[in-house]
Amino acid sequence: MKNIIIVILVLIIFVMGGFFIVKYTDNNKIDENNNQISNENTQNVNSNGANTQNTENMNTNNEHNNSESNFKIIEIMEEDFKNNYEIEEQYEIINKEYFNIKKKDNNVVITLIESDRNNDLLDENKQVTYNKEYIINNVNAEDVAEIFCGGEGQDLVYPVVYLLLKDGTVKGIDIENGYKTGNFNAETISGLENIQTIEQTSVTHPNDSGYVAVVAVAKDGTAFEIRVIEK
Repeated sequence: MKNIIIVILVLIIFVMGGFFIVKYTDNNKIDENNNQISNENTQNVNSNGANTQNTENMNTNNEHNNSESNFKIIEIMEEDFKNNYEIEEQYEIINKEYFNIKKKDNNVVITLIESDRNNDLLDENKQVTYNKEYIINNVNAEDVAEIFCGGEGQDLVYPVVYLLLKDGTVKGIDIENGYKTGNFNAETISGLENIQTIEQTSVTHPNDSGYVAVVAVAKDGTAFEIRVIEK
């Protein structure tokens, strides 16, 4: 009788031990599954974060800005250009009180005019002589289709010069560097191709006081606002 009881106890211990082993194994599988789900969720969050960042970058692609350039362009949405940009005549004041630009032989030359407005521009930092012709570097007069003199800004209009070339590209003149050093350089503006016209515009958005801007219009109607990068 005693032996039978011992056998029964051994069987009970064996069965209970097997039960705990199976339960422990199942718990481990559950933990592994939970960890796998957690890792997948983390990866999904990271992936969604990356996608969000890419979307944000895509939303800012309409602005083209080369860090080494003196100019940047902003593509104008068609509806915005139609409703908020008004084309104006080129500012005569630029040619009367700031400078004259013309083709001479194979060069494009700029002559600074002595005036109160010019005296105020860049103040004492100027290293130029009034009524003297300066050759604009990096451009051949034969390649120039149009010389555009205009202005940009809000309260105080800053004079700007752009050269529309016969191949549809545009060069900007670094006026600030020219006034400070006497070296006027023409720089190709990245992103402007197949340009047909350059226009002076007045810009007024809803709830905004407005400003004046220069706009390059391509042959397909796409419009780009050109801006001088503040230094």
